[in-house]
Amino acid sequence: MNTFTKEAEFEAAVMHELRQRGWGETEVIKNPTEADLLVNWQRILFENNRGKDRLNEVPLTDNWRATLRPQRHAWPKTLVSSTTSANWYASSKRPESKAREESHLPPAISALGCRSRSPPMSIVKVAAFAVSLDGYAAGPRQALEQPLGVRGMELMSWFFPTHTFRSMHGDGGAGEKGIDDGMAQAAMANNGAWILGRNMFGPVRGPWPDENWKGWWGDTPPYHVPVFVLTHHARKPLEMKGGTTFHFVTDGIDSALRQAKAAAGSKDVRVGGGTATVRQYLQSGSIDEMHLAVSPVVLGEGENLFAGINLPQMGFSVAKTVRGENATHVVLKKG
Repeated sequence: MNTFTKEAEFEAAVMHELRQRGWGETEVIKNPTEADLLVNWQRILFENNRGKDRLNEVPLTDNWRATLRPQRHAWPKTLVSSTTSANWYASSKRPESKAREESHLPPAISALGCRSRSPPMSIVKVAAFAVSLDGYAAGPRQALEQPLGVRGMELMSWFFPTHTFRSMHGDGGAGEKGIDDGMAQAAMANNGAWILGRNMFGPVRGPWPDENWKGWWGDTPPYHVPVFVLTHHARKPLEMKGGTTFHFVTDGIDSALRQAKAAAGSKDVRVGGGTATVRQYLQSGSIDEMHLAVSPVVLGEGENLFAGINLPQMGFSVAKTVRGENATHVVLKKG
């Protein structure tokens, strides 16, 4: 009989699985996917075990069958509960599922009997990228005092109150944990490397006068993986605290992307900006997915993200829209 010994173990395993599939922790899930079933099962466990500190007395048996089995026509073939679904599942099990015997899930999820798909493919993505209602992703006249240009910081007003942002800046116990925070947290998941334009790295223009400028973020940038900075002027790699190393790429966006993919391995490459860099990778056809945080702000001027770009012609369509507390989150995917 499959059980969990600690509530935290089960919750951590479920949250890991949701992040692997790109679901935010606080998102309302409407489609019957693996994530949907796992969330429902989590709720069932907590309901049955209300008032207890441990889950070791809650078996994955009767309630699983009674509550979720009627939905089995919509269940993906990759989700199996070895203790309760073997009889009906055996009749519909396909030969190709045998190739999925080796699970990459954490032990607590594997105890559910889940069979995962092959590890998710690495993608090139833009995530939690703030835009105004009139399409601007930065204001005009960027400077040291105006990192995102005049009024550009207004675009990020959805992000600054979140627990994710506060944790990134050393205040781990504070911040809001609503929908915006869930989307921000999902945007930070599975990033194996980043690509930034030089303006995103700092306000210095032309040849580097020295190596004193080390980014906007202090000694411990929030990336914790290799970051490839596009520039026309060579500079040796800059290793920072917390696992971030800035690599300065002088031979173009294709070279930066190749290096980022090599560094990321099976994880994603995130194009962090600024606006001109995202536009370049869009126009080259390199970006697979974009999560835009549409802020209720009208800038009127600055750097427009999509001017002259035809997203449908590039194969993009809206895959998901989530209304947060301070922004509307729109996910666009190819295909």
